[in-house]
Amino acid sequence: MKNKCYTYLRRFFGVSALVLAAGIPRTASAQNWTSQVSGVSAALNGVFFTSSEDGFAVGSVGTILSTTDSGNTWVDNSTGSVTYHGVYFVSPSQGYIVGDNGTVLATANGGGAWNVSLSGAPFPAYAVFFISPTHGWVVGGNGSLLATTNSGGNWNQKSTGTPFTLRAVHFVSDTLGWFVGDVGTIKVSNDSGNTWTTQTSGVTATLYSVYFHDESLGWAVGGNGTILHTSNGGSTWTAQVSGTTNNLTRVQFVSATEGWASGSAGTIIKTTDGGANWVPMVSGTSAFLSCIHMLSADLGWVVGASGKIMRFETPVSVSEVENAELQALVYPNPAGSEVYIQATGKVQQVAIFDITGALVRVESSNSFSVASLASGTYMLRITTENATGVFRLVRQ
Repeated sequence: MKNKCYTYLRRFFGVSALVLAAGIPRTASAQNWTSQVSGVSAALNGVFFTSSEDGFAVGSVGTILSTTDSGNTWVDNSTGSVTYHGVYFVSPSQGYIVGDNGTVLATANGGGAWNVSLSGAPFPAYAVFFISPTHGWVVGGNGSLLATTNSGGNWNQKSTGTPFTLRAVHFVSDTLGWFVGDVGTIKVSNDSGNTWTTQTSGVTATLYSVYFHDESLGWAVGGNGTILHTSNGGSTWTAQVSGTTNNLTRVQFVSATEGWASGSAGTIIKTTDGGANWVPMVSGTSAFLSCIHMLSADLGWVVGASGKIMRFETPVSVSEVENAELQALVYPNPAGSEVYIQATGKVQQVAIFDITGALVRVESSNSFSVASLASGTYMLRITTENATGVFRLVRQ
């Protein structure tokens, strides 16, 4: 009786791979960016997803869009005429939007309502970042930087020592963080943003985005295809070859080696070796792309000019099923409402694909609900700290 409910699915791959081959794309490297209907023509400047279904996009003319179905449909929640430049969520419920006139909006209910956290400041706010539910930072024009330690209840202006516009900020702890901006500006703080020390970027191009994987590994991107990399916390920054002269507007990594950058003229580039090599992706558009947000290596979105929104997903591959490295137990199988995974190593991510190989959603634990899935066969790409494998799951 136990074998009917608890299955070591690798035993079935020789059969199931052949049965499913007709419905699953055979290339694991397929790169699919597909356009979504935003319903607006405003320039979209920021995008952020809190799950594989729930996301937000913001832009000019007070544009605030939300989705609860992975972007298949977008709801227009626009308000006012302020141009919004960035959006960031600390959790599925707590998020922030920043824009012109120093505007900071906050939500405590997942975007159900947005309340003014700050307004009327004499500078445009270009980026917001929170390291915890309480500690956050906003950067913008005239070298301005604001910090909060109470979830945006109060914002305190900090001296940055530069008059140049600041475009992005990223912290890896409550104390350690960086900002970047015009004229190649990079500075670091070791005291929560109270004081800032200049780092030598070696460039004069505007830097639009910065991302650190940890206290050592970081990247910054900007004008004319500029990509800078550091492996020592910014003590030294070295240029990487982007392969483009288009402006790069946003950079993000999902691991120490795998990252993406977006930019003008439909530019999307990807690296799987920490930036030693950047490879162009086929975006299918020439629109200015202002922001990319990758929820995982398999799922992400990019937004840009004229209401452009595109979704990325990696289809599952039969070869992955046939050559699974991971030993894992997925049960019960067939499944009712809940699925549990036992694996050799901590489960970091579970990507769920339908029979066609299309990504359905992404989970980040070893137990989750499948109650919302239609009955049928699915493939689970399970990633642990030391291996990856693709397993079959039948939803009753």
